[in-house]
Order: sequence, then structure tokens, then C-alpha cells
Amino acid sequence: MLALANGMLFRSCFSAKMLVASADGEMTFNIDDAGLYHCIEEQLQKLSLSDEHSAEVILNALVAFRFLKPQMPRSWYFLLVNCHDDLVLGDVVQVHIEDSGGFVE
Repeated sequence: MLALANGMLFRSCFSAKMLVASADGEMTFNIDDAGLYHCIEEQLQKLSLSDEHSAEVILNALVAFRFLKPQMPRSWYFLLVNCHDDLVLGDVVQVHIEDSGGFVE
């Protein structure tokens, strides 16, 4: 859990068993984290998210980037739509999951 301003707490959407062991200890928010935070924040401005939801997405992305264990590929099937080879960390992408018929950003 992460203590935020105004008494708010943030809990990642990832279970503890999905995270590396070092995620259990106390960590500081470093300059690299701040840079990635602002990079993702700039990209999310393209979407119409509330400030709270945007912060939640960014913090979950930071947790995934720093602490998520490598994952085996899932059995989802994605369609390529406007595929770009020049994506960089923090870019927002859209995928279409065939089984659900919906889009996920």
C-alpha cells in the first residue's frame, strides 16, 4: 500500500504473489519513477479520465514496471489495428480482445 496525500491509500491491482520479493519492503519514489510517472501522465491526457482514475492507472503502471514478475503469455487473441513499430514505454495503445468484442485501452 502507498500512502498518498489527504489520508488516501493506494493499493495495487496486482496480488503480492505476482510481485517480486523486493516489493514487500519500503521503497522510495525516485527520479526515474517521477520521470515515468510524468511520461505516462502526458499520454493519459489524450483520454478522458478523472484525475483519480488517471493517478490509479499511472501508479499501477509504475508497480508493474518496477515490481511485476515476468508473466507467461495468456491465451488471449488480439487483432492488429494500426500497428506501430515505434512505440516507447508509456505510450497508450488500444487492443481488441476477440472473445469479449470490446476494446481495452
